[in-house]
Parts: sequence; C-alpha cells; structure tokens
Amino acid sequence: KRSFRTVKIIPGYGYTFVASDKPLKWPVTPLVPTDYLEPYTLQSLSSERISQAQEQKDTVSFSTRNKPSLLLYSQKQWFLLSGTSLLLLLMFSSLLIIAGVTFVQKDSNGISVATSGFIAGVYSVALMFIYQCTYGTLYSSLALLMISLMAGFVIGSRCLHFKYSDLVIGLYASLSLILIVLIPYPPLILFLLLNFGIGTLVAAQFVSRKNSKADKLFASDLAGGVCGMFLCSSIIIPTIGIINLAIGLLAVKTCTILWKKHL
Repeated sequence: KRSFRTVKIIPGYGYTFVASDKPLKWPVTPLVPTDYLEPYTLQSLSSERISQAQEQKDTVSFSTRNKPSLLLYSQKQWFLLSGTSLLLLLMFSSLLIIAGVTFVQKDSNGISVATSGFIAGVYSVALMFIYQCTYGTLYSSLALLMISLMAGFVIGSRCLHFKYSDLVIGLYASLSLILIVLIPYPPLILFLLLNFGIGTLVAAQFVSRKNSKADKLFASDLAGGVCGMFLCSSIIIPTIGIINLAIGLLAVKTCTILWKKHL
C-alpha cells in the first residue's frame, strides 16, 4: 500500500497479490496471458478466506535472516489448512525428546556427546535456513553443505585429545551463528567452512571419550542430533530466531559443564 493505491489479496491455492494505481474490480481480466490467475490457483477460494485475508493488518513486521517470520506464518497457514494444531506438534516434540533421552548414556561422556549432537543438528539446519533466506537457492548448494559437514566428521575422527570440548563447541556454535547472520551476504565458502568446523569439533569430542563404549556414545550422539534437527526447524527458529538460538546453544553447553562438575 506504500507503493500502490489499490492492493488486493486473493487467497486461493496460495496467496495472489494484485496491486494497481487504478481501482481494481475482481475478477480481473488480464490483458496479458498469465498462469497466476488461472482457475486452478483459486480452487481454495471462499468468501470466508477472502474476508480473513482482506482484514489482515498492514504491520511493519518483516521476515529477516535472524527471524524468518514467513516460516512462522506458513506454519500457521499449514495448521489451518490441514486441521492440525500447535498442540499436536508440541506433543510429538515432547515424545521425541523423551524417546531421545532413553538412548542417552547417563554419565558425563554421554551427556557431553548428546548435547554436542543436539548442537550439531541445530547448527547444520540453522545454516541451511540462513543460506536459504540469503540466496533463496538452497537446493543448489545442499550437497556441498552436507559434504562439508561429513568432511568435518572425517577430520575430527582423527583427533586423540580434546580438552575443554564442551566450552569450545558451545562458543564456536554460538559466536559463528551470530557472525554469519549479521554479515549481509556471506559467501558460500563461509557456510562450508563453518559446517566443516562444527563437524570437526563434534567428531573430535566423540572419539576422544576413551572410557565409554562406542555404541552407547553413538546412540547418544544420534539421539541428540535427531532432536536438534527436528526442534530447530519446527519450533526454535520460527519462535525465537537465529541470534537467540545461538545464545541458547551456548547456554546448553554451559549447563552441561556445570552439571558435569557436580557429578
């Protein structure tokens, strides 16, 4: 409305925005053939949805890389169209966390590896979101991002000793996420290096836990990673954004360190 005198929102199969400096009457007869106003885009159109769309407030809320509000709005729209609710998502998340905890080895090594797996899962998904919000072409670089993470696992697995691993992983994840979200257009190589870095650190911590069985550590690591990936994409980023997420990752490792001191 700041650029055009008349703006209409047509909520069909997705939203169609029609703007003009002249009065608009619906339905619009396009002078140039276009697929955007074809009947199949309007199969979900109803008077109720039109009223809801037209009554939406014109706020100054913008979707940013730090807090992609469009993701939250799309989730609400999905809940509305699918007939599900946030409560079901929270219930599933709770069950996933409970299931994950049962696989975690209940000692200092198990907790460290589980929280590191959680951070690695959250971190890798967060980098994908930041890249998508920056360039809008995640699919073209998804393989490279995954390769860089796996390459980090390979290099980190050669590590023999890793002192202060919880502190290092927490600081790395927190500070690097804040850094990359504040850089206007971070290059692809930076995303790859950061993903490589978290993979290296997490793998190094895993293999340097000499006094634990590998199978239990592996289960702890994967349980943390599964919970991190799911919660990051479905709840954490849409709700609190990247910077608050980064601070939260450091808090997770800080709590881990404090908990280990009291064992």
